[in-house]
Formats: sequence, structure tokens, C-alpha cells
Amino acid sequence: MDPVFAFAKNIYEKQFDGLPGKTIHTAKRIILDSFGVALAGRSAEECTILIEMVRLWDGRPESTIIGHSSKVPSPMAALVNGTMVQALDFDETHDFSGAHTASCVLPAALSLGETRGSTGRQFIAAVALGIDLACRLGLACKEKIGWTSTSVYGCFGAAAAAAKILGLPEDKVRHALGIVLSQAAGTTQTALDTPLSKHMQSGFASKAGVLSGLLAHRGVTGVQNVFEGKFGFFNLYKSGEYKKDVLLEDLGDRYEVDNLSVKPFPCCRATHGPIEAVGLLIKEHGIRREDISMMRVTVPSVAYDLVGHPFRPGENPIISAQFSLQYTVAAMVVYGKLSLEAFSAQAINDSRVQDLMKRIKVERGDSAKSNGFVPATVEIEMANGMLYSKTIHVLKGHPERPMDDIELVEKFRNCVNSGATVVSKEETDRLIDMLMNLEAIQDIGEITESFRPKCRNNIIL
Repeated sequence: MDPVFAFAKNIYEKQFDGLPGKTIHTAKRIILDSFGVALAGRSAEECTILIEMVRLWDGRPESTIIGHSSKVPSPMAALVNGTMVQALDFDETHDFSGAHTASCVLPAALSLGETRGSTGRQFIAAVALGIDLACRLGLACKEKIGWTSTSVYGCFGAAAAAAKILGLPEDKVRHALGIVLSQAAGTTQTALDTPLSKHMQSGFASKAGVLSGLLAHRGVTGVQNVFEGKFGFFNLYKSGEYKKDVLLEDLGDRYEVDNLSVKPFPCCRATHGPIEAVGLLIKEHGIRREDISMMRVTVPSVAYDLVGHPFRPGENPIISAQFSLQYTVAAMVVYGKLSLEAFSAQAINDSRVQDLMKRIKVERGDSAKSNGFVPATVEIEMANGMLYSKTIHVLKGHPERPMDDIELVEKFRNCVNSGATVVSKEETDRLIDMLMNLEAIQDIGEITESFRPKCRNNIIL
């Protein structure tokens, strides 16, 4: 039978109590991280535009837009919240497939969970199962770019999470996955042209998942051979090039949410190796910008194709900077760190950064020795003739080099306070405690209510 039958059975049968303790903890970490980056991204231009449109359309006030007072129809909340999580390119990554999965899955589970009064346990299970499905599709596919991994896998994860929250029986879970196949889309061209719609692709996928779950709930049927049909996902989107054994291996026992990477830098994951290498070289050798003669950055082909092109601000300089090795490496040297502030218009236009970028060359490495975005090597030639080099083989945040809970919480605090409003330490502590003890929540409406702004004198209380 088509793999959709095995997935539907697993999604229907698996409950919170059947999840490994490690998976529960990891899922809570990803949920915390996703809420944080959503709050940081809520004022991004593309999010503001979507929120204005959704408010203009009006509709039943059932699901919260994170960090805003508005409640909107659940598919629209998923659209906006999915875009917010991805807006600053600071959300998790499944390094093994190149996909951002939580930005598609979490908003779908959240929007429907709020309408149904789902418990924290149900929410965690839906997120873990949805992310697992999305990541397994990515692991099975041999080609990682073209159809953008995030949305083309993420829509299935979103539909799975929606089906779980809705409590659909096994056959309707299968139909939800069949319906969402008709909406699977997304292009890596957005990483090259850097339009505002780049980050909306997560929102599109999340909305598609919600719609598919709701349609299946009402009796709409989807295709039966979702993944291996003549025009199913793998044949239509990947020319039949996939690994079925990887797709279903240890299904229900192993969860790919455990293999997600939390990002230490707010930019494309393909830039992270060189950024870290530069930071280490500066720390080890006290390198100063004015003493640098030339910098050479060498990355695998997949990273080079995404972020190796010369930096051009284009219509959306912030997104262009997020997807540029020249910019991110230069900014790391100039600012000494790569925080959200490094992607402001002022930071991007800084003459010191602009000057240093002219001395940075990006080269394509040996693909035969690559593993995703690594190895990544940075060589710095100094004016005095000294040459320094550093190679990163495992990215920070990867499951083999994870950010610990202290680092994760610090990132959350920085994200929460990165916008126009300031959140008190007490309130931030309460939000962290709530999300890290999510299994104790009886109605996730408590979470969305906590993330609705309570402002006085520009301070969230």
C-alpha cells in the first residue's frame, strides 16, 4: 500500500503517553523557540501586510495572531503565524533535509487547538507527529532544492498536525494528507530573488494543512495514492527519486523532531558555518577588520547555490542579507556578533561592512566531501602576510552540537524583547515556564492569551 496508510495509522494511534521522554522535551524546546522567533518577526513587513489584509477581510474570531490582539478564522491565523515564525529566518532547521518544519506545523496545530480547547499534551503530540512526517519526506528525497523543502514537505506535516488536533479517524487522516497534496507548492527561487513572499511559503503550507484537515473532517476525500501514485508526491515532485526504507524506518518509535537544529544566528542555515568560523578566528587571533587583506569562504555546492552569490540589496535588503555569505561574514567581523540588530537597514548600509564585502571571495567546495552545508572553511589573509584558517564540520545547534536549555532561553528572551515593546523579566519568566511545562496546560488558549499584548506606556505587563 501507499505509505500514506502507514502514516495515517501512526498519526491516529499515537498519543502523548506513547512519545519518548526525549521527544517530549525536544518538542517543547522547539515550541518555545518558535514562539520566540514569531514574536521577534511579528513586525516584519510581510507580516504587517498579511495582518492588515486578514483584518480587512474580517471573519469569525477564533484563533489568535501571535503577539497581537486580533483573533481571526483558523486558516488565516495559520497563514499569518506561519509567516511570522519564518519571517526573520531564525526558526529551527532540519539540517538533514534543509527544511524548516515548525513554521508550517506549529501554527496549524495552534490555530485549530485554540478553537477546540486542546490540552498541552494534545498540542505536543500533534506538533511532534507533524514535524516527524515532514522531516521523513525530506530524508527520503534525494534532491534537496528546487521545490523548497520547507513548504513542500511542511504542508503534509501541517495537515497531519491539523488532523491530530481535530481527532480525525484513520481514514480521514489519510484524506487530509491526500487533499493537501493538491496544495503542495513552494520554490527555492525565493532564496535567490529574495522577495517578501519568501517567508510566506511557510504560512501558505500551514494554511493548506488547516484547510485540508477541516475539509477531511467534513467528509471531503483526497487522493488515495498520495506518495507513490503515478502522479503522487514522489513521482510528480521528485521524478521518482526517493528512498522508501528511510521514509518508514522506525515509524512510531523514532521521531525526527529530535534531529532538529535550533539556530544561533538569524539568517539562512547555509551561512552558519562560515559565520562561526569567523567568530572563532577573531576570538583566537584578535583579528581586526582594518588589518584584513582578503577573506576566502569555501562551502559545499548546495550552500554556494543558496548564499554564495555576490551581495545585492535588491528590493528587500534584509532578506538579501540573510541569504548572503558576503554580508553575514562581513557583519560578523564588523559587529563581533550576528544578532537580529545586524539585519537592520542601518547595519546593512554600514560603510565598514560595505568595504569589507569587497574583499570577501566565496568559492564552491568539493561536493564529494560535503554533508549538507558543511564543511565550511574561512581563510583570512592579513595585511602583514599572516594567514589564518578555520573549518566547521558540524554546525552549532545541530543535534551533535545542540544549544543547551540556557542558550535556548537566552535566545527566547532576546527575541521577545527585539520589537518595539519591552517585556518584563517576570512576564518573560512566566512565558518560559508555561511553555517548558506545556504538558500541564489544560487548554492551549491559555498560551495564546498569554502572548496577546497587554500594553501600558509601551511596556507589555
